[in-house]
Amino acid sequence: SLIRSKQWYQRRVRGTYGEQFGIQASLYIGLDNVACSSGSWDSCTFRTLENCGHSEDVHLNCVPEVTSSSFTIVNEAGGDGQGRGLLLFNGQTVLLFNGQTVCDDYFSDNSATAICGLMGYNGFQSWTYGEQFGIQASLYIGLDNVACSSGSWDSCTFRTLENCGHSEDVHLNCVPEVTSSSFTIVNEAGGDGQGRGLLLFNGQTVCDDCFSDNSATSICGLMGYLLFNGQTVCDDSFSDNSATAICGLMGYSGFQSWTY
Repeated sequence: SLIRSKQWYQRRVRGTYGEQFGIQASLYIGLDNVACSSGSWDSCTFRTLENCGHSEDVHLNCVPEVTSSSFTIVNEAGGDGQGRGLLLFNGQTVLLFNGQTVCDDYFSDNSATAICGLMGYNGFQSWTYGEQFGIQASLYIGLDNVACSSGSWDSCTFRTLENCGHSEDVHLNCVPEVTSSSFTIVNEAGGDGQGRGLLLFNGQTVCDDCFSDNSATSICGLMGYLLFNGQTVCDDSFSDNSATAICGLMGYSGFQSWTY
């Protein structure tokens, strides 16, 4: 219905008219003289009696509302890219908009920041363009001219009509938000390392470039481990007295609980 369309689309992109589809000849003309004094349906008048032919039928392209769930980033196989890969709109595999790729015309660092932020990431690391994944050739290009004056999606304009090729499809690497669940430590078999073993970040290994004792202390603390000189503390012979003594040494009045 017209009212439901108001809920899903923000504004008209482009309207035209004509008998462009074969099905039009089999349909009745049901609405005429749709006159609106503003962009609100409340300002419109119309009539259901008409004096038209199908050469006057209206064709309309609307701009869908963009929300945090509109975009996703996938890897070459189409799975979860963990914030790195082909940017999709509504779940396809390149930077996609409604299942279609996004062209790089007017795309900028602001565009990348705005989209990553909309998806819940802490900005972007890099972006590029090109036909890098085999699946791109089977997709339509659905979004173009994504121009953003700041890193906020509210500052962005775009259009759904395009003049691009898949060599201009956007690929985006966002910076994920880091939480206590971002890191895990696994043993040689890939199981729980109980705080000792291979450090993983969102299931991927961590490189040692610039890594330091401060890095280790920060990550262990984020994961909830008690540290001694940057190393974990084993529970052998640990007691309430141990907890009280350590909390007191750290300036606390005592301890509430401890576990391992």
